[in-house]
Amino acid sequence: MKKSVTKKATLIVAVSEIPPLVMKKGKNFFGFEIELWSMIARRLRLDFQYKKVGFSSIFDNIRDGKADLALAGITINKEREEIIDFSHDTLDSGLLVLVPIDKNINIFITIKNLIKNGNKKILGVIFGIAIFIGVFGNIVWLAERNMGTFNSHYFPGIFESFWWVIVTMSTVGYGDFVPQSWIGRIFSIMVILGGYIIFGFFIAETSALITMSKLQGNISGHKDLVGKNVATVEKTISVEVLKKLNAKIVTVKNIGKAYEKLKAGLVDAIVFDAPSLLYFVKNEGMKEFKIVGDVFNPHVYGIVVKEGATVLREAINRVLLELRESGKYDELYVKWFGDNTKME
Repeated sequence: MKKSVTKKATLIVAVSEIPPLVMKKGKNFFGFEIELWSMIARRLRLDFQYKKVGFSSIFDNIRDGKADLALAGITINKEREEIIDFSHDTLDSGLLVLVPIDKNINIFITIKNLIKNGNKKILGVIFGIAIFIGVFGNIVWLAERNMGTFNSHYFPGIFESFWWVIVTMSTVGYGDFVPQSWIGRIFSIMVILGGYIIFGFFIAETSALITMSKLQGNISGHKDLVGKNVATVEKTISVEVLKKLNAKIVTVKNIGKAYEKLKAGLVDAIVFDAPSLLYFVKNEGMKEFKIVGDVFNPHVYGIVVKEGATVLREAINRVLLELRESGKYDELYVKWFGDNTKME
């Protein structure tokens, strides 16, 4: 079979580390794509050896004949198809946003999120409190204006009444103003009871917002990356996506360098392929980093072959189909990603 697939005795497979697809320990490579390729090579009886290269030089290696195939979570797209060929897709993917866990509450971010997210409940409560103070302030001032409780003139008497409503409904009760008439006292009861309800609801909603602000910080998804310093790997599709999002792009040679920059506070976030970021958070960065938002810019990976290597590409595609139909592909997927992580 070897002669019908390729004339080369030993194929050179270019790889670039991208956990959990391609990883290296000592002299050995492992990972989802490494195991998948090993399964394909065994069925096709191919001899091969790996050649570790930087991701940015993968396509040059294939085009110049320095490698015959490439594995590195390589996204299939039109621009790349113009210079190299791809197998059928090997894995569904997309982009995710990784940020550090902010353990401190930033009041300015909280206010910003309140305005930005337009929390209708809290805004409604604030509006309701203002109406409540205005209505009862005027009623009680009218009831008490001749009782010596407040200044008999509307100004500044109404402000004294507003002050009384606020301290009464908040249950502070300084005692500097005390209603003397029965009408004033009846409305005082209404202010106290109404204050319990309104302030209780306001505190509950505000606490929830502060909690979410602490969990999410000022980046809650890819739409919040405008003007932010965002790290990603050079010459990947993430770069073009971040340009469209108007982020300040910081490129690195490998994803490990991006993690270092994020940990050191040199960037605000990382945008990169979902499988890699999910694997990192689960296995290494759970205490320091978190994923925010949903997967965006969905895409698929493929095995890269040199343009014109039709026989080899078709042979690889046949085995990929066989692995999917036999269930071997699904077994490998579950081993590396679990059974509930497939992206739509």
